[in-house]
Amino acid sequence: MSRSFTALFTFVALCTACVSADSIPAKDLVGAYSRRQSGLYSETLSLRSDGSYVFLLKFDIGAEEESGAWAVKDNLVILTPKQRGKMTMPSRFVIVRLSSVVALSVLEVATASHREDSETRLFRPLPKPANKAPEPTP
Repeated sequence: MSRSFTALFTFVALCTACVSADSIPAKDLVGAYSRRQSGLYSETLSLRSDGSYVFLLKFDIGAEEESGAWAVKDNLVILTPKQRGKMTMPSRFVIVRLSSVVALSVLEVATASHREDSETRLFRPLPKPANKAPEPTP
């Protein structure tokens, strides 16, 4: 059973990588991404320019946070946590181009049967804060 599951997961990962975006430099992926969820929880992944990340899962009675390092390999964003929390966060994402934006499509067992651009898999970029002029000093 375990070998079949591993083979299926590898096949799905390879197939989705084949139809993904062209090679996108890691620097272009820096920013915050969120997956649309229904119900009482939300997920946000922040990829920082120093190669670190923070994954935040908020739910109705609390929150779980994971941090670590991220890297790009073969059109995948791979998260390597410093320490795993109580909950298992996604750790592999296919980079996909959706019209004018780059998104991350999560590779996890629960969504493996969904299309790469399915809302159940997509972490879309959050709008970047506008550069504000400094406050005048009195």
